[in-house]
Amino acid sequence: TFTSSYPEVIRLQSELEGLKRGNRNGKVTTTASTGEMNVVNPGYQDVQQNIFDLEAEISSLQSRKKQLSKILIARESILQNVPENQKNLALLVQERDSNRRIYEELLMRHSQSEVSKQMEIGDKASTFRIVDAAFLPKIPISPNMMRLFFLSIAVGFGAGFGVVVLLEQSSTKIKSLEQLQEYDIPILAAIPTLNNPAQVQQIKRLDMIVYIATSAYFAGVLTLFLLVNYKVF
Repeated sequence: TFTSSYPEVIRLQSELEGLKRGNRNGKVTTTASTGEMNVVNPGYQDVQQNIFDLEAEISSLQSRKKQLSKILIARESILQNVPENQKNLALLVQERDSNRRIYEELLMRHSQSEVSKQMEIGDKASTFRIVDAAFLPKIPISPNMMRLFFLSIAVGFGAGFGVVVLLEQSSTKIKSLEQLQEYDIPILAAIPTLNNPAQVQQIKRLDMIVYIATSAYFAGVLTLFLLVNYKVF
């Protein structure tokens, strides 16, 4: 069932060898020189037995190490072949796609040739000539981007104006003396608005900057639109 390289077989063989050596060393021996009787120490036998057990375990571990080394070498060879296999797979996929495109082109040409053949067989006496040559349009026919552009601007302004009017109508704040007079509320005093000329000029400058920036923005958008769609310049 088990080969001689099996770890348990190696361990048992080592134990058997140890027992044989212990049996031989455990006997009473007579020295040739003195003739005295020497008996092996039992502690020494225990140490020897432990040494034999350790040697057996070391042999088992070495055998296991060899097996694991073989498995590791096999796994490394498999891993080394993985990039090569991926490269071969990519080449095969590329070749398949190329063959598919060639097949589709040949199939389309075959269909065209069949149609031409049927037309030639159906009417051999007819003569084909160009009545009106086709031309490539330089601008899109539909939709009318210019009209949509200005329409979207108009709708945007209209929607903004409508929102402002709606907010103004729905506001409950009192902004003038006339509104207080409508509620028959006695007015004791009114604090006039004191305008600082420097502050007024600063506000005008800010408004002018906003108007100029807005006009430049819309002019740039319109110019870009004309360049892209109609190639005016």
